[in-house]
This record gives sequence, C-alpha cells and structure tokens, in this order.
Amino acid sequence: LLNLKRTRYLLQIESLIDPLGTSKMASELLTISSGPFAGLVSAHFWNTQRALFSYGEDAPEPEVYHDCLFRVGSSPVYGQTYTPRCIMFDSKNAMRSLRLRGRLYDEMGGASAAAAAAVGSWQGATQTFEQPSESLSEYQRKRLQEEEEGVQHTAAAVVDEASVQGWADILNFDLHPSSLQPCAFTNEQNFSVGAEYLRGRTAREAFENSTHMFVEESDHLQGFQYFTDVENAFGGICTGAGEQVVEEYGSVGSIAFLCLPSGPAADNSPALLATAAMTLHRFRQLDVPVVPLSTGGCWPGHAASDDLSAALATSGLGAAPPMQSLYTQAGLLAAAIDTMTSCYRLKSSAFRLRDLVGSIAGSTHGIASLHTAYALPVTAGSPFSTLLQQPHPLVCLSPLTPGAGPFDPAVAATLVLRGITGDRLRPSDAVLAASGQVHPLTRYTHASEMILRFLFDRGVARSRWCFTVDTPLPCSSPFPRSLACNPAPAIITSLSASSSLQKTLEPLLQNLRTLRAPAMHACGLDRDETLEIVETLRTMQREWDNSDPL
Repeated sequence: LLNLKRTRYLLQIESLIDPLGTSKMASELLTISSGPFAGLVSAHFWNTQRALFSYGEDAPEPEVYHDCLFRVGSSPVYGQTYTPRCIMFDSKNAMRSLRLRGRLYDEMGGASAAAAAAVGSWQGATQTFEQPSESLSEYQRKRLQEEEEGVQHTAAAVVDEASVQGWADILNFDLHPSSLQPCAFTNEQNFSVGAEYLRGRTAREAFENSTHMFVEESDHLQGFQYFTDVENAFGGICTGAGEQVVEEYGSVGSIAFLCLPSGPAADNSPALLATAAMTLHRFRQLDVPVVPLSTGGCWPGHAASDDLSAALATSGLGAAPPMQSLYTQAGLLAAAIDTMTSCYRLKSSAFRLRDLVGSIAGSTHGIASLHTAYALPVTAGSPFSTLLQQPHPLVCLSPLTPGAGPFDPAVAATLVLRGITGDRLRPSDAVLAASGQVHPLTRYTHASEMILRFLFDRGVARSRWCFTVDTPLPCSSPFPRSLACNPAPAIITSLSASSSLQKTLEPLLQNLRTLRAPAMHACGLDRDETLEIVETLRTMQREWDNSDPL
C-alpha cells in the first residue's frame, strides 16, 4: 500500500514539474487489450515491435525506444527476457495453448511439476492423470522449435492465415504471467456483465496485482494504451480497467482504440450500437480520449464505406487485399495504430502520449478520428514530392473512424509519415540538376518538413505536430501476406478532432432514442442510464458547435 501511494505521489509531482514529459527519455507505457478482435489487433501490433528489433554489433540504432513498450526480466528457465508490458483480457478458450504462467516462467509445465513433486514424496505405486493442453498452432510449434534451436525467424514459421482461430495462434512473443487475464465468459455476454466483472474480488485483485507490478518497475510512467472490443462484455471490462487505473494513478496520459470488425450487418446491431455508446460514455467519464476504428469506416449494422478498399486497389500493393478477412482487418488497424503511436516513442522527439492527448483536445471532446494511407504509391520514378504537386494529392487518406468523412488537412492535429525516404521522397540531386526544374518541395529532405510546407502553401498554417519515421513497416509473417509489398509500404496517418465527428456520434444517438425496453434490458441498461448516455453524447456534439476545429 505504501508503494502504491508513493507511486501515485511521484506521478502527480512529475506532472507538476514536467507536464509535457520533455525531460524524460524512454517513458514507459502499459498496454491493456480486451476481447478477441482487439487481441488480434494487439498481436499484430506486438509482432511488429519484435520485427523492429535490431541484433548484432553492426545493427542500426532503432528510431524508437523499445523500453517504452517492453520490460526486461529474468526467467528461471530462459534467463534474461524481453517481454511486452501488457495485460490481455480474453476468454480462456481464446487463449488456447497459452499457460497461465507462460512458457518462460513455467519450469516443468505446471501440472508436470506438481506430479513430479508427488512422485518424489511417495514410495508406493503411482498413476498420473494430466489434462491435455490445447494443441499449438502450426506457426507456434515451428516458432518455438526455431527458438529452441537458436534460429531467428526462418521461412518455415509462416502463418497459414486460413487456420488462425485467435490471437494466441500468431503472437510472436512469450508473455509474462501477469499479462494473461483469462475470463470465465464469452463475447456473447453484454457490456454490464463485463463492467461488473472487475468489481468482483478475485478479478479485481488479479488485475491490481498485474498493474502494480508493471507500474512499480517503471522509472517514468508515460501512460496507458487501451485496445478494446466494443460490441460485447469486453468493452465493459476495458472501461472497468480504466476506472481502476484512474483510481490508483490519477490522470496520467491515456488513449483508447475501439476496435470494430467490419462485416455483414448483424441481426443484433441495435444492441451492438448501444454497447458501443456505453463504452464511449464510460471512457468520456474517465477523460480518456477514444479513437473508434473500423476498416469499413462504419458502426456495426451500417453499410461499410469503400473508401479504404478503393484506395488500396490503386496503392503499391498491386492488388486489393481480402477486406472480409478479420486477419487482414486487424493487420491494417495495427499498422495504422503502430505508425501513429510511434510519435510518442521516437528518440528524436520529446513528444509523449500526454502531448498527443492534448493535441486532439481529448479531455474536452473525448473522441478523435484516424485517417490512413497504406502502401502510398510513391516510387523512385514518382516520389512523394511529385505526388504532392497533383491536384488532390491527399485524397488517398481514408477514414478508419465511423462517419469521419474525407481527410481534411485543416483539422489534422498530428501527422506521422513512415517509410518515405530517399528516392521515394524526392528525386536525387543529379536528376534534379539534369531536369533543370526545381520545385520548392524538393528542397526538403524529411517528409514531415515537406508536407508542412505543402500545407503552408495551401493556407493551412495552424499549429500542428508532424513526424517522420524512416523505418518502414515490417511485413514478414505473421503479418498478413496480402498487405506485404516490396519495397515496404509507405504509410501516412493523421489524428484529428473536428466538428465532422458529430456524424460519428449521430448513429449511436439515433439508436438509443429508438431502443425499446426489452433491447435495453438485453444490453444491461435501464431507462435512467440510457438517458444519461444520450445526454453525454449530445453534450459531446454540442461542444463542437461552440469551438473552432483544431
């Protein structure tokens, strides 16, 4: 208890002395995911981080602080380890072959260790019965075999995407025991069941112990990232986790990514929309800004937009990926999240999560939109500087947030440009000299400087944050093969907060206004709480009427 009080006190003092965190280097983040689809997005996110690791004395210096997301620990079996600083909620079935103690920390395989101890203390005849564990996926089996042999990720460990049943099949990391939070219910149960789950003593203590361990070993806690499903009980679990975080650690920087699978309209879409509204409402109460994400750019039960599919069909991928695949959808969302969040992990900048939250006025409006251009068609023959000279160069940025509408550079609060370097950024000096035509944009050697000049020339002179990440997105398996290209995809992400988000909230409001009593009860809502959520969403809409866009 004394350690907890000391941790919270230090966090409060730190925010007073250095509110922007500019004096900190590798400020730690704790990532919390909740639900099967959010888990799949998280798995792709963590696999991307591992692919960015550099090994050997001649390896290039990484652009980001890996210590922001990872912790160094010691395993009784494998010695020093480097594991994600994360907590993952999901059903026991979804965790499949993952042991509660994890492979790294389970010296003799759990039940086998207990059996061995029993045999050692009993001289009579014995018979051992051991419950068979869930079989490993083919990818996991080959990955673990390669690691045991000291081999670093060969072509043998490639995911058969059609056989993937959940995130545990593809996660390229062994987790710390405190990371796994198995739940005894399924995603068919409603939001209120999930919200009550962490109020139970056993679940609450398990989450508190895990959170305390990760936070107390951090030198300078930067904040929390949430990845959550919003269609079921797991949205309630994630907001419940957020409540405990605020209660224990106060208003540290936090951001929530609401992960929505895109697919055919569901028969229970009114209930799904109500659950999404409850998730937004709870995070709003906690002053945690939310970024709803869907590759279809729509809420459950609404027609998907074809903006992203059309953009990908003309991108550097060469062919449109199978957008009906949840595996592909999760990969795209993870690529956008990783690119955007790299801005508060860069070694070249003092920008941190608290700054990103401030840039979108999260504590005021509570919601932001994300746009992305994946596999931007920039090549040596047609570089980024040439693309920006076209009549509508940024129309390729597609909305991932339901109802967000087309990309508007005038309201982009934070831009991150990734993998746009060298001859993909501008023609070489020799080519420019030979052509005899020098455009003002070709004078810049960083994509962020070039796009800021581009925006300034078009009268968009508002203050904004813009970052360049030279390291391209890794596309090796288990990342979706349909999203891989050579050279690696160039990506732009933009986080915005503007009055267009009123359209994002409108379907949720309309659904709540027409929701009948039986449907309310099925969602775990009563009339008073429904009216409270409606008022919250209406307040969020009205705030845009009284403020200028960022």
